[in-house]
Amino acid sequence: MTDPRSLLGDTFSYREARAAGLSDPRIYGPRDAGAILALGVDARTPLGIYSAERSLVDIVRTRHLHGSDIAWEALRRWLRQPGASPAQLIETAKHFAHAEPAIRNALEVLA
Repeated sequence: MTDPRSLLGDTFSYREARAAGLSDPRIYGPRDAGAILALGVDARTPLGIYSAERSLVDIVRTRHLHGSDIAWEALRRWLRQPGASPAQLIETAKHFAHAEPAIRNALEVLA
């Protein structure tokens, strides 16, 4: 029998995630569901779920749109979290153009 999670791509709907057994209460709990629905997300809306590292890489890559102060504050907060791994962040950044040097420089400054 095929694991239903293997059928999901990078982006999938809430209903597809539930059908695949991805019903972690930290993601889909009642408190979070209300906030998500308030944003206009429903069962037909594609929803990408990424790691904190991937989210940070995306913030750094789009810092020209939102301001670098937001990117660096997000990085500072992430570094304070238990289990934050700068090595994993750099590995993730290697897959995206121009992200790795920016993250390496920021980590050197913040260290």
